[in-house]
Amino acid sequence: MAVPGRRYTEVANNVQMQETIMTIQFVLLDSSPLKFAILAHCQEWQNKFTGLLYEIATNRLAEVNNYLNAMKDKYVVGNGIEYRTPCSVLFTDELHRCIGLPTLFG
Repeated sequence: MAVPGRRYTEVANNVQMQETIMTIQFVLLDSSPLKFAILAHCQEWQNKFTGLLYEIATNRLAEVNNYLNAMKDKYVVGNGIEYRTPCSVLFTDELHRCIGLPTLFG
């Protein structure tokens, strides 16, 4: 599986390896402003992408945490002894579905 952020690192590395000043017949071409703009774009995109991934992961973990806290009250009785019934197995399946893992009962 390709990592999307890695592609921009590869592009940035390829851009840095290119010549900045080139002579084409009688024209001297300085491409440093273009190189810096491309590198800045790559860095900005990586930062935004990383921030988005962080935000998505944080939100999903918060959802799982909230779900576990809500379910804990359902399945813990009195002095903290777990109430073990078929319901706890169904809870496990529901939790697996919530976080995208395979379930016991399909």
